Amino acid sequence: QPGRSDLDLVAVLSRPCSAEEESRLIRMHERLGAAVPLAARLHCGYVVTTELDDPGRPHLAWAHQELTRRPITPVTRRELHEFGLVLYGPPPASLLPPVTDEELAGFVARDLREFWRPLLDRPDLWLRDIWVDAAMLTLARATVTLRDGRLVTKRRALAVLREMGAPARVVDDIERRRYALPGGPVRDDGWP
Repeated sequence: QPGRSDLDLVAVLSRPCSAEEESRLIRMHERLGAAVPLAARLHCGYVVTTELDDPGRPHLAWAHQELTRRPITPVTRRELHEFGLVLYGPPPASLLPPVTDEELAGFVARDLREFWRPLLDRPDLWLRDIWVDAAMLTLARATVTLRDGRLVTKRRALAVLREMGAPARVVDDIERRRYALPGGPVRDDGWP
């Protein structure tokens, strides 16, 4: 959804970037963000071809208006295999090893346990809609992946939340915010 969804790209490089090239990437992304409002939602991983086989290895990435290092996770890898749109170059299947159902499930379970579970001890976060929305949608999406081995969209996750018995008022509120349905304001809290 333009203006709401992230634009997640992966650029495959023949070699690692030099420090100067990293500085140029930062300037390029900053100029792009200043010129094109939708570029604020641009996330791009810069992955070296010889490093594609390790889903845990951090790669250079532009996300949330900064250059950082993060992995191309098993979820992203599965998405690239199943839904990836190639703008230039070979298809993802010729570059990335496939992700097994076991690898995907293992990653999703670890993400719930190691990232989301510790956040429950931060009550300040749960007073912000953005964290409630992200956590509930993540839980629903993880439930489908762990149960069926499938990936579902955030929109489909809303229906899954209802099937799981989540409070209708909360799910409706998330839907209003995310999809600008009548009856509720839509705020852009900057969540990825």
